[in-house]
Amino acid sequence: MRTFARWSLAAILVICLCGVSNATAPDFDYKTFRSLTALVPQMKDPRPIGGMSEAGFELWTQGRMQLTNPDQYRAEADFDGNGKMDVALPFKSEKEFHLLIAERSGASWQQKALFVLGHESRVTWNGNALVLEPQVFVYWDGRQYRLEQGPVAAYAYGYSDSELSGVLLKITYGGPQEKPVPGLLLMTFQGSPNVGAFRSHRHRTFSYANDDALTFRYLTISPATMRDVLKTLLEFTSVRQRTESGNGVYSISVIDTSSPHRPNFFEVFLSQDEVASFLQKAAERSDHEDPSAAKMLRSR
Repeated sequence: MRTFARWSLAAILVICLCGVSNATAPDFDYKTFRSLTALVPQMKDPRPIGGMSEAGFELWTQGRMQLTNPDQYRAEADFDGNGKMDVALPFKSEKEFHLLIAERSGASWQQKALFVLGHESRVTWNGNALVLEPQVFVYWDGRQYRLEQGPVAAYAYGYSDSELSGVLLKITYGGPQEKPVPGLLLMTFQGSPNVGAFRSHRHRTFSYANDDALTFRYLTISPATMRDVLKTLLEFTSVRQRTESGNGVYSISVIDTSSPHRPNFFEVFLSQDEVASFLQKAAERSDHEDPSAAKMLRSR
């Protein structure tokens, strides 16, 4: 009787432990990895990230070893909001590192995007975008997946609503003028108009006289509307083309005033027509969330 009791208890423990393991760490086996990397046959000798040894890789391909933390090798969620499960798989090939995004289609996968990465990166999903590094994100823009990096990408896709409370966006005119030209300062309801936070980041070839005159129009918006404006700035073509003053007569700059250790300062110099186009696009994007703010952006 005692022997039977000991064996019964051991069996229960094994069943419970196996159940817990499966619930907390869904398996990511080699068959799934191979079915995904088979979508990009031009990438030779694909391997998972994480420094798996050659012996470990062989055991994994044979089904004789399980990954201890499968979530560190890929991310799964509905990335584009179409109701279907997607997977983001970072992997390395013979010469490069890659990020593959695929969508489940029945029992198979369909490739959606493939990015070349500068180095090995793990990937997580934060509910808004795939996060590869603190300032590197991949997101769905409604038409395609885009990889963006830098402070504006962090604001738009990495910051929570509460973290956006200290973010300021400033538009300053620095061209020829006979009298002060009002700028525009955007802040959230929880923020404060700390224009002085921008001073230490001034570009030596641009005139900030209008900032010194404090000739601003102030627009207070919700974190959601601030995020919409920042997404527009991120996607605005000129942002990736010019960060030197050149012939730009307007400065658009962004800073996080809530943390001295993470100012995430960004500045771009644009023409009058480019600024008008940016504000129009930001207004269109913000119209659903804050029509009054959109109206003010259009009238700027």
